[in-house]
Amino acid sequence: MLLTAKYSAASQPSASYYDKIIVGGGPVGLFTAYEILRHARALNRPLKLVVICEKISAPSFAGSQIFNGMDGSFITGQSSEIDMLLRDGKASLYEAIAREQIDCREKKGLEVKAPTAQELQEFIDSVIAKRVFRPDELHINTHNQNISFADRPHSVMIESVGQVNVPDLQAALIQRIQTMGGVIMTGTRYLGQNKDAQGMYILQTSAGEMTTPHKPVLVTGAQHLLSLPELRDIGSPLWTMSVVLGPLSELERNSIAKAPTAFAFIGDGAHIENDFPWGGLDEKGYLTFGGGDTPYPECREKIEREIICRVDQYFPGISQNHEAEKRYITFDAMLISNNRMPLVGRCKNYDILGGWGNYGIAPGYAAAVAYARHIVHGNEHDLRLFERLQPSIAFEANQAQEYGAVIQPNVAL
Repeated sequence: MLLTAKYSAASQPSASYYDKIIVGGGPVGLFTAYEILRHARALNRPLKLVVICEKISAPSFAGSQIFNGMDGSFITGQSSEIDMLLRDGKASLYEAIAREQIDCREKKGLEVKAPTAQELQEFIDSVIAKRVFRPDELHINTHNQNISFADRPHSVMIESVGQVNVPDLQAALIQRIQTMGGVIMTGTRYLGQNKDAQGMYILQTSAGEMTTPHKPVLVTGAQHLLSLPELRDIGSPLWTMSVVLGPLSELERNSIAKAPTAFAFIGDGAHIENDFPWGGLDEKGYLTFGGGDTPYPECREKIEREIICRVDQYFPGISQNHEAEKRYITFDAMLISNNRMPLVGRCKNYDILGGWGNYGIAPGYAAAVAYARHIVHGNEHDLRLFERLQPSIAFEANQAQEYGAVIQPNVAL
C-alpha cells in the first residue's frame, strides 16, 4: 500500500488532515514515524504525519537492551528468516543513531551476577539451551567484575548485549521527526474512529477530529490487550518499574564501579515478583535500578519499596542522598506476546504495532522499518513475515467493528 493522498486538487485538505496518523508515544511509535518520514523524504514525497499520545513513554537505561546475538529460534521452520529480519532491525537502529549523530550513551556488555557458582551455571545452561545466547557470547567473570557485590561473587559477562539510553534516543528522534515536518501531539487520547462516505477515516481524539485516507496505526503496546477484544489472547501486559537516582557525585560513582556497566541479579531470592532485578550506571552518572515485571498494577508501591531497599542494600547511603523529589520513577505496562516477538500486522480498519519482544528494542525497530517499507514503497515482504509470527490473528480479515477499533476512554496505563 503506497502512501498516497485521496483528495482532489479542488478539495484541499483541512488543518486536521494527515496522510498518516500514528497512535502511541513509545519507542516504536517514534521509530515508525521517523522511518516513514525518512523513506518518504528520500523519494521527495512530502507528507503530513502526526503522532498522538497521552505521553512520551520510554524504558529506562538499563532496560534498553540491544541483543546483538539474536538467534532466531522463535518459530519452527522460519528461524533463518526471522534471524535476518531482527539483525536487519538492529543494524537499522545503529544506522539511525550514527546517521543522526545521537548521543544515547550506547555501550556494550551486561554482567549477570549470582551468589553461587552453581546458580550461575544453571543460568548459563538455561540461556544456552533456550538458544538465547551462544556459548561464545558468555564469559565467566568471577575474578574480573566491573561492579562487585560481596554476596554475589560469581558473574558472567554477556558482551553481545548492548545498551542505549532510550529517553535520549527518543528526544533526538522527536527533534528529527519535527524537522522533517512531522507533528508530535502529547496529552491527546485516541477515542475511536469511523469512515465517511468518501472512505476517509475520521478519528475521534481528545483534541478533536482528525482525518486521514489511510488506516491509522495503533502503536499502543499493552493497551492493545485492554481495548481490542480480538487481540486479548496473543499475550499479556506486564507492569515494570525502574528508579533512577542521580546524577551521582564523583565520589559516589567511584564507589560503585570502575567503568560504566549494566548488571542483573539472579538466584538467592533476588526476584521481585517474577522478575530479576537489574540496573546500570551510565556515562552521565545516573544509576538505574529496576525490576518487578508483574501482571498486577496494584503492586506499584510494593515494588518501589523493594527496589529502594535493594539500592540501600548494595549502595549504602545513596538513596538518602537522592530523596524522592530527586528520583525519576517509571511504572508502565509493556506488551509481551506469546512468542516473545513484536505484534505487527494489518487488521481490517487499523494497523497494529507492538514493540517489546523480550529481546530488547531491536525487534521493535525491525517492526518500524518493515511497516515503513510497506506504506512508503509498497514492499510487503518483511511485514508479511511479522504477520506470520502471529497465527492466532486473522490479519486483514478480523472481526473488528465495522468502523474500526474503539479504545476504551477509561482504560489508562
